[in-house]
Amino acid sequence: MFIFLSKDRRNIKILHHDTGGYVLYWKKLDKDRFLLPVFCKASHRYEIGWEKLVVLLQGTVRKELLVG
Repeated sequence: MFIFLSKDRRNIKILHHDTGGYVLYWKKLDKDRFLLPVFCKASHRYEIGWEKLVVLLQGTVRKELLVG
């Protein structure tokens, strides 16, 4: 699965492979911005668990929900 955020963090796209092909999800926030997950220095990428991804997609979350 790949997650892409726009520079202004108002758009998120999620690309994943499903049975028979790829699926692209796109969500745009009108007022708020998506928060970035925590950067993992060991793997040099952002990593996020399923529960935190669901919270992220809701759009309006507190920062402490995505930390750690």
